[in-house]
Amino acid sequence: MPDIFQLTYTSTASHPPGVQDCSEILAKSRRNNSKFDVTGVLVHNTTHFLQTIEGPELIVRILYDRISKDPLHHTLSIVDACMLERRQFGGWAMAYDDGNSGPVLRGKIETLLERCGPPVKAQFWVPSTHAGHTGSIAH
Repeated sequence: MPDIFQLTYTSTASHPPGVQDCSEILAKSRRNNSKFDVTGVLVHNTTHFLQTIEGPELIVRILYDRISKDPLHHTLSIVDACMLERRQFGGWAMAYDDGNSGPVLRGKIETLLERCGPPVKAQFWVPSTHAGHTGSIAH
């Protein structure tokens, strides 16, 4: 029986996120997520965030409520919520693709984007021009 709840949302950045913004978000997320048995991934481009959080449903919903009040972003929209047999991002308290991530993380993000549908995929997917690569996550 599935017992991991996964919630994915997009939001609009209040201002273009810089390296310092992302570093702070990741440090805070990793610290808090480790305490509450939550895992996930954060992807951003110059104007939007895509984040997935997974763990016990009550905890994930409480975290999403807290995240929705953060002034770094607005116009949050849940694009996918489901129960899973096992975590998709279980190896990471909060994974982050900076364009240099390995194929394992990129493959998981590609799978996530497929489930989120064409509008979200179009917003965060950029076809690659490198031979042998099918694409990369937008930043």
